[in-house]
Amino acid sequence: MPESWDKHGPPKLWAKICCLVPGCGGERLLFPEDAERLARRIERGLSLRYLIGRYRCQKCRHRNASITFHLAYPGKRPWDKPVMPWRNEGERAAYYRASKGR
Repeated sequence: MPESWDKHGPPKLWAKICCLVPGCGGERLLFPEDAERLARRIERGLSLRYLIGRYRCQKCRHRNASITFHLAYPGKRPWDKPVMPWRNEGERAAYYRASKGR
């Protein structure tokens, strides 16, 4: 077990979905099971449009959202350390194409 692991176990992947409607500022935290499912789709190069579209903003009920992934040890705040640099589906696709050398 790496020394960096907390006594509670390895870090978990979390996701935060932020509303893109101007002036709303609504956010929703996704728990590790859902965040890992989103990350697996990204690793396989699949679209997140359907999955992100399922999550409505709790303030304005709109579906337009950006997603940020974070790592956190159990018991720590999951928004301290972002691990994926894109803000929306277009940036994710561009980042994915650039990482593949296309």
